[in-house]
Order: sequence, then structure tokens, then C-alpha cells
Amino acid sequence: MLDWKKKSENKVFDQYYAIIKAYDDVLLIHSFNNLCTSLIIGLTLEMQIEELYDLAIGALFLNVGFTSLPKEDFKNFLRTDIYDVTIMKKTIEIFSQVTEKAQFLRKKSIIQGILDVYEKYNGLGSPYQKRKEEISLFGRIFHIVNSYDSMVG
Repeated sequence: MLDWKKKSENKVFDQYYAIIKAYDDVLLIHSFNNLCTSLIIGLTLEMQIEELYDLAIGALFLNVGFTSLPKEDFKNFLRTDIYDVTIMKKTIEIFSQVTEKAQFLRKKSIIQGILDVYEKYNGLGSPYQKRKEEISLFGRIFHIVNSYDSMVG
């Protein structure tokens, strides 16, 4: 759990939140929608408080990798129904770099969830074509909330 008394972790949290906020309002709103919807699912699944906390943090920073892309690429990604595998892999790669600085994101459940976010239950997802329970619980939740918010947003 993020220790709110540790100034170094707070700075990193604030830094990445500010990066998302400055990058694009749509990404910021999407990130908050992911967080809220993930918590609703987590509460429905009766997750423990520690798991809910990790789920919320992971959902908030799920798409931080997009901030490394030119805004036009991000906007084009939003306009299409087909995921661009190159962009997906790039955002996952950037998230991996973020975890080097953000210790609060270095939890197996969060990292596995981010890696699995574009996987689909039927095995037709990307980048690993995992299916069913091969996909982590956080990955399944992140996929649902990410897809849902993209459809209604």
C-alpha cells in the first residue's frame, strides 16, 4: 500500500498524475472512469481493502503509457474500433519504465493486469492471445473497464 507519509512516493504519484492531467483531458477522465468502475467491480467481487487499493492505483495509471505518444496518435487510437498492436505494446513498454520510478506500481497484480489489459477472454486479444483464466483477474477487470469507458466515452 502507498505510504502517504513517504514524500518520495507521493512525489512520483503526483508527477505521473500531473503528466496524465497535462497530456489530455480525455485521458484524465478516462483514467478516473477506469478507477471508479474498477472499484465497483472489485467491491462486487468482495475484494479485500489491499486488493481494492492496488486495483484503484493500477486502474488510474493503466494508460499512462499513452502520454509518450504524440497526441494525434492517441486521438487516432481513440477513433478506431481496432486496437493498434504497435501502440498497445508501446504503452505497455512505457508503463514498465514508469514502474522503475513508481514503487507503488510494482505489485505483481498491477503489473500482470497492465500486461493483460488488451487480452480477450476468447483468446483473440493482444499481445499474447491469452484466454480465460490465463488472463489475470486485474487484467480481466482492466480490459472490461477500459473497453466499457471507450465505448460509452
